[in-house]
Amino acid sequence: DVAPVAAAFRAAGVNADAMKHFNERIAGTMDLRPLLARIEPPTLVIAGERDPFGGPTMDEIAEALPNPTVVTVPGADHFAFLEPESRAPWSRAVLDFLAD
Repeated sequence: DVAPVAAAFRAAGVNADAMKHFNERIAGTMDLRPLLARIEPPTLVIAGERDPFGGPTMDEIAEALPNPTVVTVPGADHFAFLEPESRAPWSRAVLDFLAD
């Protein structure tokens, strides 16, 4: 049941202090794109159609990987697995990838 998790995300809202801390001290250390070429196993790159990290960002990640599978979940946002209407297509994409 993901309802409690989804409710927590909605209730938390956006905390300006936390966002400022993340942007100033953490975000800059998270760019691991130069290491993507070292990932040899098949890799699922999945994002929602409305995901801010989908589209060109997802394409860039996939292009850097040796063996990517790219899936865009129609109509979904960043947390597709928490969205009732997107949960089934997201799960199907993950299960299909794992079955290959």
